[in-house]
Amino acid sequence: MVRTALNGWPFAERRKQPSCRQSPERVKEEIKCHISQFQTVPSHYCRRSSEKQYLPQDLTLAQMYRMYSDECIEKGKTPASRKIYNSVFHRYFNLSFHKPKKDLRDLCEKFSHSSVQEQAETKNKFEEHMTNKVFCRQLKDEKKQKADSDHNVRVACYDLQQVLVTPRTSSSQLYYRRKLATYNLTVFDIGKKKGYCYMWHESVTQRGANNIASCVWRYIEDQAQCGDCKEFVFF
Repeated sequence: MVRTALNGWPFAERRKQPSCRQSPERVKEEIKCHISQFQTVPSHYCRRSSEKQYLPQDLTLAQMYRMYSDECIEKGKTPASRKIYNSVFHRYFNLSFHKPKKDLRDLCEKFSHSSVQEQAETKNKFEEHMTNKVFCRQLKDEKKQKADSDHNVRVACYDLQQVLVTPRTSSSQLYYRRKLATYNLTVFDIGKKKGYCYMWHESVTQRGANNIASCVWRYIEDQAQCGDCKEFVFF
């Protein structure tokens, strides 16, 4: 049965038009090639097992698209829309812009985002964790008072600073090049209120447990040579 219009003529066969939202594969490949040029940076807070990679903190998706558009114009090509560029970025890449955040215990984070029922099931474990946290703070205060009165005791806190990338500049071309990762372990003497920095870069060695232990051992040796230190306490 053929449907006809009011004037007797048959309806023209409607053909499905290609969606304008879908970009040609060639354009997608060009966008993927451009995004792949950006060098990732190591993250201080991500696990080694994590597959997510991080772009420099001072870079944004809007800046990446502007750089892509400028390159297309220089080559005499029409750049794809920003919507298509963003779609390719989120669909084909597991990238994130590195923003350092405060270290949080996994248990505290899990408990705060759990349901009421889940919180009730882990309440005892969470309370035990909070009790231990208060005890550690009290112990830290006691050791600090001991260090103030006894010069043979050193009480210090140490932590690894956020990864420092070198060089640091606003030049757009530098985002395509590999940057040098520099590490800094800071040891703070609570009693004397003095800080000590132990810095090295990735071509010297990495930032594993042995590397951190070497810095702490160096601090112990330096302090032992300067005075009659016989006891060290670290947090």
